[in-house]
Amino acid sequence: MEKLQELINAQDSDLFDVLEYIAYAKPPVSRAARVETNRDNIHNLLNSAQREFVDYVLRNYVDVGADELDVSKLSTVLTAKYGSIHAAQQQLGSPQDIQRTFIEFQKQLYMAS
Repeated sequence: MEKLQELINAQDSDLFDVLEYIAYAKPPVSRAARVETNRDNIHNLLNSAQREFVDYVLRNYVDVGADELDVSKLSTVLTAKYGSIHAAQQQLGSPQDIQRTFIEFQKQLYMAS
C-alpha cells in the first residue's frame, strides 16, 4: 500500500485516501487539509483542555501520520504531552474520558466534508 501511496503522490495522505482513490478515483486528501477541514467540528465537541490535547495529537498526525491515532499509543502521547498519566488525568479526566475523547474526535476527522 505504501508503494501505491508513492505512485499516486499521496505520501502526506493516509492509506484510507489511497483506498478511496483506488475504489472511487477520489483524489487523496492531505492530512493537513483533513485537519483544517474538520477542525471546527472537532473543537465543537471539546472543552478547552481537551482541545489543547487534541490539537497536540493532530499536529503529530499531520507530521508523522495516521499511526499517531492508534489507541495503543495513547499512554505514550499523554506522557509526552503532560509528563505523566496522572498529570494528564488532572487535565482531561478519567482514563475512560481520555480514551473516549481520543476516539471520538477521530470520527469527526474522517467525516466526509
